[in-house]
Amino acid sequence: MSGIQGEVPLSIREEFEHLLSEAAKKCNSDNDNYKGKQTIELVILSGYKDEPVIDQDGKPLSRRTTPLHRAARDECKDLKVIPSLFKIYDNFDVNYTDELGLTHFHIACQHGCYNVVKKFLELGQVDPNLLVPETGDSPLHLALDNKREEVAELLLRRGGDPNLANAAGSTALHLICSQGLVDLAKILFELNHEMNQPVQVDARDKFGNTPLLLVVDDAHKNVAELLLRRSSNPNLANEEGLTPLHHICQRSRFIDGIVNIFFRVNDELNQQVHIDAPDKSGNTPLHLALRSNNRIAVELLLKRGANPNLIDAEGLTSLHLIYLMGYYVSPKILLEIWDESNQPLEIEARDKLGRTPLQSAVAGLQPEMVDVLLDRGADLSNFVFPAQSHFEECLVLLLTNEKYKLELLLKLSFGALAVIQQLEKRGYELDRSDVLTIMTLLYEALVLECLVAPIHEQDGESRRFHRWQTQLPCIRPQRWSSRRGAVFDDQTLWSSIDQLLTRYPTRHTAAHTHTHTHIMLQLKKGVENASDLGEELGRVLGTAATASTLLHTSTIEIKDLDECATKEEVTAALDALLGVPVSKRDPVKSLRKAYAGTQVAVVALPDDLAATALKLGHVRIGWVNCRIRAREEAARCYRCWSPGHVAARCKGPDRTELCYRCGQKGHQAKDCKGQPSCVLCRERGADDHRHATTSSSCPLAPEDHPGPPMMRILQLNLNHCEAAQDLLCDTISRLRIDVAILCEQYKNLAPPNTWLADADGQAAIWVHGGIPVQERPARVHPYFAWARIGGIFFFSVYAPPRLSEREFSALLANITEEACGRRPLVIAGDFNAWSTEWGCRKTRPRASILLDSLALLDAVLLSTGDVPTFNGRQGSSIVDLTFVCETLTPRVLSWTVSGLYTHSDHQAIVFEIGDDGASSRPSTRRSYGWNARTLDVDRFSAVVSGASVAPGTAEDMASSLMSVITGACDASMTKANPRRRREPVYWWTPEIADLRRSCLRARRLFQRSRGQHDEETPQRELRLSRRLLRVAIKTSKRRCWRQLCDEVNNDVWGKPYRIAMSRLGCPQAKQPSSPLLVRGAVAALFPRVPSGPALRLPRRAEEPIPAVTLEELKGAQSRIKERSAPGPDGIPNSELKIAVAARPDIFLRVYTTCLETGVFPSSWKRQRLVLLPKPGKPPDEPSSYRPLCMLDTAGKILERIICDRLEAFTERPGGLSERQYGFRKGRSTIDAIDDVISTAREAIAGKRWYRGTKKSTAPW
Repeated sequence: MSGIQGEVPLSIREEFEHLLSEAAKKCNSDNDNYKGKQTIELVILSGYKDEPVIDQDGKPLSRRTTPLHRAARDECKDLKVIPSLFKIYDNFDVNYTDELGLTHFHIACQHGCYNVVKKFLELGQVDPNLLVPETGDSPLHLALDNKREEVAELLLRRGGDPNLANAAGSTALHLICSQGLVDLAKILFELNHEMNQPVQVDARDKFGNTPLLLVVDDAHKNVAELLLRRSSNPNLANEEGLTPLHHICQRSRFIDGIVNIFFRVNDELNQQVHIDAPDKSGNTPLHLALRSNNRIAVELLLKRGANPNLIDAEGLTSLHLIYLMGYYVSPKILLEIWDESNQPLEIEARDKLGRTPLQSAVAGLQPEMVDVLLDRGADLSNFVFPAQSHFEECLVLLLTNEKYKLELLLKLSFGALAVIQQLEKRGYELDRSDVLTIMTLLYEALVLECLVAPIHEQDGESRRFHRWQTQLPCIRPQRWSSRRGAVFDDQTLWSSIDQLLTRYPTRHTAAHTHTHTHIMLQLKKGVENASDLGEELGRVLGTAATASTLLHTSTIEIKDLDECATKEEVTAALDALLGVPVSKRDPVKSLRKAYAGTQVAVVALPDDLAATALKLGHVRIGWVNCRIRAREEAARCYRCWSPGHVAARCKGPDRTELCYRCGQKGHQAKDCKGQPSCVLCRERGADDHRHATTSSSCPLAPEDHPGPPMMRILQLNLNHCEAAQDLLCDTISRLRIDVAILCEQYKNLAPPNTWLADADGQAAIWVHGGIPVQERPARVHPYFAWARIGGIFFFSVYAPPRLSEREFSALLANITEEACGRRPLVIAGDFNAWSTEWGCRKTRPRASILLDSLALLDAVLLSTGDVPTFNGRQGSSIVDLTFVCETLTPRVLSWTVSGLYTHSDHQAIVFEIGDDGASSRPSTRRSYGWNARTLDVDRFSAVVSGASVAPGTAEDMASSLMSVITGACDASMTKANPRRRREPVYWWTPEIADLRRSCLRARRLFQRSRGQHDEETPQRELRLSRRLLRVAIKTSKRRCWRQLCDEVNNDVWGKPYRIAMSRLGCPQAKQPSSPLLVRGAVAALFPRVPSGPALRLPRRAEEPIPAVTLEELKGAQSRIKERSAPGPDGIPNSELKIAVAARPDIFLRVYTTCLETGVFPSSWKRQRLVLLPKPGKPPDEPSSYRPLCMLDTAGKILERIICDRLEAFTERPGGLSERQYGFRKGRSTIDAIDDVISTAREAIAGKRWYRGTKKSTAPW
């Protein structure tokens, strides 16, 4: 279609309408989404614009259903469709309305089309409060309901009424509060204050909820404070009688901040809060807090005078419910808080069933609560033991919100024994039926929680239950059934077992009972006749018992599991891998979180099976080919924290109550605010103990040897997605990526980023890590970019699928032509080629063309495995490939498809390239020294003051002196970190990190659900998670931009000024990274001089060399600049000056010895070389660099002392000539020029000019 000009005929307009409507439907389909978007883009490129239909009166008709209405009604999945359609329907003089009353203006507000909404409002043809008849939603409702904050702010500023309610009774403030939009709430109140329009802060929806009732957790605490300060009534209740305080108290977590703000603001405003307000069920806030185990709310309510004697609809007081808090806070503490309020406690209060608090405490199995109530006067003479139904009710309430139910059940089992002991101790006589009531109930609950599984198939808590079960004789069955029809009583069973065990000489044989069906006998490790025992048990007892031996196991780790993998999936995969049913041994001990949303499984297998698994190396679990590695962990005691043994064999002190960080009692490391102090180093008398116990800084910790130097590369197709490119910035920072090879970037980045792109914006190379770009193409090419980085030529390629085979061959020909003669070589990108050679299901012609072309470059394919690099709605494939030349292959340390979430439909590929042998660093590499900011001056001075230097040769004394200063630096400063941690991008927040993890999980669940009946639900969740992540990134960027603008207004020379100047400044000069280039530059700049005989000057015996004086030492060290860079020893100049001031005597002895013996210590001759590139010079030439040599400061002081003595000799009369100007203090070349000029003037002024010429009589 060509460009359409002028008025469009009605028939053509109808054709376009039909075409766009069908395209909008396709955009909502997974299969035809691309076709629908392509159709809409084609119509836009044709130039078609909608024109309104004119009626007989010459007015445009607004009643019309357009494709925009259809796309909005169908809830189009693609968020770009609605904005694209507004490019066609851009006549904002007419607000088209469909038959249900939905207008274009409503659609623009709903989908966040800010510019469209703005144009509608500027033309004045729409009412900002126009309602949708079907739902009663105003434009402001639609914008807020879909989290379009910018549009909502625009509507508020243009007259949007925040007090309008929709069909559900919700106002704009209800929606703002439910989503916690505190900034928008502030704007709402400020605008309405300016317009003298009050906001109804206590408006009710159809359920009676006020905006304040919708704010119930810490995430929205700022909104709650704003509402309270705007006179919101804190005591209004909804239809269920719940007030805001009820809502807060019935939550079990995330209420610390909001409950404190709630009471603090109301206290400041002198606004009374109804602490004891009952809801329609009679529950006060205290009742709800107790039922929810909300300890913070319970304590705060009691301190504020809540009445504990009020009853609910069942007649229960707070004292009846306090047993629910028994395992979270001591009842004694709660009752002491009650006592402070001077309110009498009704100890014998009865509910509607006649139950007392003491009966509830016994039924809740809370021994401490029973003890407290009896101490406070509970009547035991009229006590009636609770019925079984009462125990069941309490047990259900205790387990309702409990995550670790089995652990709580075990606590309750011991609590039952303690309750029985308390009652018997106080004189209450229990019947056997009372005991059986408790034990039967607990036993049934425990068996149900353990799922009646064999002992060897249960987890650790289940096995712990069976160990503890023997301590509860009341619940141990008296008769045991092996199978139906065969019953053995306890005495017969154990008698048979004892007879068998006497024939097997084993020590410490343990017998465990399990439910009603199995008995397990565990023999110690090393017993070889367990099978014989099993056979004889089988003959005596049939199938009533089996024998097994404790096998020696090895622990392995399975890495790279996705976060959706479960223990059952890991076990099933091991069964298939090893061909042995390992599931019976419960091999998976734990699943712990690892980096980038992955998991690590710790598996215990018999030694032979573990060796087989390690030899195989990988196992396929779900969609991931996971690595199998041996688990190596140093033994460390968790009781005394010392290495080398475990807690079972510990003979050291018990440090379990100490803080790992500071070594003090009373808190944990996460709450520690003190300075780090290692307990182990302190006890050993070590000088340096300023680190956390068991940390990597501790001398007792295993040494961490750095790996070889390498370059880390990331490869990714961004799919022209803004959010994907934003997340890429954080990924590069977190993974310490040096080079990023990118395809289909969203936009090219400007300096100071080192970004090299192709001609069409389809491929790019992004350089990080300070690695210089040594070579780049003279002109850019379409579809590929290349550069030489760190001595390696990188090619980034994107071959669009629309290229024909001929065009694809031409593209590869251009690449091979550019790459010819350039080695080593990396060619990576999205080639859109399919072949079985790299894991695809079939081979297409493109793959053959690709392999034939790159064979000319001796390229080797790195892509291995069958992990897809592209995951689209229509399926998965492997199209992102990596090729390297043969000479580079041995240096590739790893290549993997990362599971990190990218927000693109492509996965990231990460691989590492190590340095070759020629680039190894010399052994005298620079030590990174110390961090001078952490200097402890007193400690440094104390160490230096207590040191001494023994007499000896100049070399030995200088070495001893530097050892003293180095030790003082170690004792008073922390080591400098050689690798600076890359900071995250400026807009990164914990919320965005959580949303990224949610997207990763949603994507994995969606991929696993393909082909299943419930595929649409994970797909919908993935789409929602992606949208929330995009919105969060954009919102964070806008917030940071506003903060930056505000800082400009507050401080002109602050952070914004520094950011602007950093963009204007020149890039930092970087040293050459190529080892060959460095060696060539050193050889050219520092040529070797042939060694000859040393020049020795005769010295007269009667001329002794005077000792170095204190004035000479102070004068020399005062000329050293404190902020100058140190030499190879890394000792800061400021610390060396402190050492000179603390112990000048040892410095004087060492320097005097050097002068007397005529020796300059060799350690002070070492230099640290820095090559600074000259601007505009070719980087491959040695003369393009300016060398700087850093010497140790102690040697500089000796040089200065020698120089001062030489200057004193040369500057005295009879020393240097008066006409010597170079290298002399107070003289320069300018003085020599002045001397020549003055001589010339004297000559011109003399008689020699008489009848002569200037040329012949010039003084030179």
